[in-house]
Amino acid sequence: MNIFYLANNAYALLLAVFGVGLVIFIHELGHFVFCKLFGINVPTFSIGFGPVLFKKNLFKTDFIVSAFPFGGYVEPEDGNQPGGIGHANLLQRIVMLSAGIMFNLLSAIIIYASIAFFSGMPSEELSSLEVRSVSENALVRDKIFAGDKIVGDHKGLFSSGKATYESFRNNLIQNKGKPFSLIVEQDGGKTNSIIFEIPANAPDTGILGVSLLPNHKDGVTNVKSAEEALHYGWNKFLSIVNIITTGISNCCSLKKFSESLGGPLKTISESMQMARKSLIEFFLFVAYFSINIGLLNVLPIGLLDGGKILIALLEGILGRSIDRFASILYLVSGLILGGVMIGLTLKEGKALIMSLLKIT
Repeated sequence: MNIFYLANNAYALLLAVFGVGLVIFIHELGHFVFCKLFGINVPTFSIGFGPVLFKKNLFKTDFIVSAFPFGGYVEPEDGNQPGGIGHANLLQRIVMLSAGIMFNLLSAIIIYASIAFFSGMPSEELSSLEVRSVSENALVRDKIFAGDKIVGDHKGLFSSGKATYESFRNNLIQNKGKPFSLIVEQDGGKTNSIIFEIPANAPDTGILGVSLLPNHKDGVTNVKSAEEALHYGWNKFLSIVNIITTGISNCCSLKKFSESLGGPLKTISESMQMARKSLIEFFLFVAYFSINIGLLNVLPIGLLDGGKILIALLEGILGRSIDRFASILYLVSGLILGGVMIGLTLKEGKALIMSLLKIT
């Protein structure tokens, strides 16, 4: 271990924390902007938790940045008076609650399009597919594990120069009812051949039962116009949404879904890996993480935006407040999500420390 290695890790760690904080900021900014557009006062705009690093009052709002950027919140003013959240109609409330999701998804498209416009369109050809999680009913359960890398198959797709996520998925679908083999990098670089049979009635979506993160080969294609860059950004966005939603469909429990998404330390660790490669790879990961956060918040789970939208819709249908039910729902979901996140953080802590210190 030397000072240059430590400096590189410090740079990667700072960039990773910045990336996570940026995605959280974008999400909360969406809520903030639409609160202001609808005339709702916002006493607090906070990024992170723990010790306060920065606090400034601007436009009648306390802007706060805390030490740990793993979350945030925008606090609209309570009450039914003008400027209070109760003064907003149902449609306005739903738009305000959805705005964080919209900003996360839109920012990913902008990042992809900006990278394409200024640096060229990154190659879509796969170098490997990293396994993020394996569902309980996966075809390759007990053969492939989280952290493994798929680097080839018996069809020679990866060596053909035409391997993309879609072509890999189509290859699996076209070989239903037949034996199939994958070349998998495991145990710190050891390559194994995994043989299994794909059932003829296997679903097209989530056919392997494995959540995958694509790693692409180097190389770019120059774009000729902003329109072409936006077209690339949109298509890249749709491709990542497909990958993430396929991964979600493989998760049969909140625990499995959380493991697929990863806890705070896993996110930091993966972001550091991308930061060590290049700024382009780092911002590609930021876009990927932003889409994850946006889609996660669609879920109708208590403290998430989807849960709050569900409460707002129920109140609109019933024509009355259901604050007591909402409070219980938020408490229960908060305890469950908090417990899952603490468990993942403890589990991932050792891996991050080993990554920082380069211990094997």
